[in-house]
Amino acid sequence: PDGTVRKMLRGATVHGTNRDRNAVPSPEDTRLEFEDCWLDPPRFRKAINTYEKELEGTHKALKNIIKHIDEMVSKGNEFVASQEKVNGSIRQIEKNIGQIGTMTSDERELKESISSFANKLDDFKDGFSNVLTQIDTTIKKQLKQFDETECRNNFKEQRKQFIESSKKYYSSM
Repeated sequence: PDGTVRKMLRGATVHGTNRDRNAVPSPEDTRLEFEDCWLDPPRFRKAINTYEKELEGTHKALKNIIKHIDEMVSKGNEFVASQEKVNGSIRQIEKNIGQIGTMTSDERELKESISSFANKLDDFKDGFSNVLTQIDTTIKKQLKQFDETECRNNFKEQRKQFIESSKKYYSSM
């Protein structure tokens, strides 16, 4: 390529250099230059391997996060079920207060306090259930989608194309 194209290609790099040749390079330390893919030097293959390992680590981390989200939502739903039982017991006590004889002002205040507490517990349960639903349907869905499209599908397709191109290149030599 002429000088202008070479400058453009060097501008399209991942910045950084691999300073210690014996150290395992990280994506931050590794430079991928378009020009190198035509020459296919060992450093370029090593850089690609570094990026593949980083992508695999990201994929595993996403799977782990999704697993933990599933566990959290499951335990959260168990908490909601327990809270409903407690609230049911509180409502039952509320019904029983003042059933015998005339209700005193203390009983009336107690009944109102218990009723208010039960309503607050219902509000909390509803809000907590909504948060669990949003986490399960929105955040988890987006993480799964990113993992499938970026970490697995796009990577596999691009890697397949790279390997096919490499085979064609080596067979033409």
